[in-house]
Amino acid sequence: MIEDEMQEAQLKFDVVINSVRDTIIITDDQDRVTFWNKAAEKLFGYSWEEVIWKKLDQFLVSASYYKSYIEEIKHNFLEGKGNSLDRAVEMKARHKDGKEVFIEVSLSIFNFKDNWYSVGIVKDISEQKKLEEENKIKKERLKLILKGLPAPA
Repeated sequence: MIEDEMQEAQLKFDVVINSVRDTIIITDDQDRVTFWNKAAEKLFGYSWEEVIWKKLDQFLVSASYYKSYIEEIKHNFLEGKGNSLDRAVEMKARHKDGKEVFIEVSLSIFNFKDNWYSVGIVKDISEQKKLEEENKIKKERLKLILKGLPAPA
C-alpha cells in the first residue's frame, strides 16, 4: 500500500512539474543538467535526452553569466543568508536553432546527500525586451522631433 502511494505521488509530481508554463532546470554541483521539464524543451528546443548530464554553458548560457550567479548564491547559502537571491537575473540564452532568447532566471540552491544542486525557474522575456527596445527608439525619435521644433511652438 505504501509503495502504491509512493508511485501515485511520483506520478502526480511528474504531471505537475511537466504541466507548469515556467521552465524548470536543475543542475548538480558540476553544473550538469539533472532535470529539464517540458517547458524547457519548448523554450530552448532541446529534448531531455539531448541535455541530461551536459553542462549548461556547453549549449545554453555563457559560462560568465551562469558561474558568477551560482557562486553568489552558494556564498549566500553558506553565509546563512538563505538559499536564493532576492532577485531575478536577466540574461541571454541560446535556442537550439542558434537564436538568442532573453530570459529571466530565479535560482536557488540546495544540498542533498552532501551534493549541491541549483534549481532555475526561467521565464522567456524576449517579447518584453523587444517592446522595451521599441519604446526606447520611440522616445529618442520624440526627443529629436521636439528638439527640432521652433521655441514658441
